[in-house]
Amino acid sequence: MSIDVDAPAVAPAWKKFQNDVARLFRIAGYDVSQDVPIDFKKVDVMIAERRLGKVHRTAVECKLWNKTTTQKEVTEIYANYLPLIPKSVDELLIVSKEKGTSAR
Repeated sequence: MSIDVDAPAVAPAWKKFQNDVARLFRIAGYDVSQDVPIDFKKVDVMIAERRLGKVHRTAVECKLWNKTTTQKEVTEIYANYLPLIPKSVDELLIVSKEKGTSAR
């Protein structure tokens, strides 16, 4: 068996989703960084925009889940980011493949 070392690597689906989200923010005119280490956390996508002379930083958490995100999961994600707000992050946005949030 031989391995073609020149063959392009295929990104996992979650990484492609993350790249697509970042690309949409770039198209919208935001400054975008990916896989940004901040303190104990690696932020999937960080977007920045200048508002009234101040840089506003939004952390974007990308979730490629095949289910609706529950309120409990949203709360857990937010709690994980809470120590970063407002010293390193001004706002958190959760982007999910599935629409809406379940009340469960």
